[in-house]
Amino acid sequence: MNIRPYQSGDYEKIAEMLRSEDMLDEEWDSQENFDSISNQNKFNILIAENQDKIIGGALFFPFGKTAALGYQLVVKKEYRNRGVASALLEEMLIKLKARGVTRVAFDTYADDNFLINFYSKKGFKKSPRDRAVFWKALN
Repeated sequence: MNIRPYQSGDYEKIAEMLRSEDMLDEEWDSQENFDSISNQNKFNILIAENQDKIIGGALFFPFGKTAALGYQLVVKKEYRNRGVASALLEEMLIKLKARGVTRVAFDTYADDNFLINFYSKKGFKKSPRDRAVFWKALN
């Protein structure tokens, strides 16, 4: 497995993976947004490949100079439980630490026990308070 920075040509494969998991938001996860995030820093989005086939991806947003927010972490179904998500997360944490980031947060659904367990095993602590995310389109 190889982990590398996102390139614009990767978008359709990543979007397809997100769509298959009902994780794709057509506006937030647009190619324009992915390309813009990647152009800010090529390590904001990482791609996992196996024999030149895209099998996963991770996207983080910088939140100031010392914090980052994990936004998307996705792995193709047939490659799950093979360490792909762990490898993407570990590589992203290395890249963030090298940039001076000292705190990383993830947002996931409160009832997604799989991801809650995954992040907990990786040393992340669950927020002591339940949180809700609100958004509004600005037309």
